[in-house]
Amino acid sequence: MENRVNESRQNLQQCEFATQSERLTQRVAKLLHLQPIETATIHGGHGQECGTVTLSVAV
Repeated sequence: MENRVNESRQNLQQCEFATQSERLTQRVAKLLHLQPIETATIHGGHGQECGTVTLSVAV
């Protein structure tokens, strides 16, 4: 999991992680009480499909 501040919008913090489970992505967002603003599906190495979600929150 990676946390960083959006450089173009200093008051926006982003948390990014990758998982193979869409349900896990949704549960993490729910546990953190955050709404994912961007969701993408990417293909990892060896033909594996991974989901990546970016959660952003104003700080």
